[in-house]
Amino acid sequence: MLLVLPPGGPLRFGAVPAPHVALAEAGGPEFASFALTGLDAETALTALELYRRQGAWKVRAVGQGYADGLAGLLADGGLAAPEAAALAEEALRTAVR
Repeated sequence: MLLVLPPGGPLRFGAVPAPHVALAEAGGPEFASFALTGLDAETALTALELYRRQGAWKVRAVGQGYADGLAGLLADGGLAAPEAAALAEEALRTAVR
């Protein structure tokens, strides 16, 4: 799960209350949650990872922040900087708000 500040919004996660991430089945209680604390200049975050292992779903809290935004997050995932910047720009332009 990625969290990214929108254009025209707060300039950094350190300027807003700590994000809280919670997972639940539809209509059910939370089964995993955590707050991302200690943020400052970050503008994009990898909050958690969902993956399957040996047929079961797993959740891993990550909490990795990026001061260089979605482009930095994507570049850290292996995209070259120009491609990451272009993909980040398109994602932010078409994001659901």
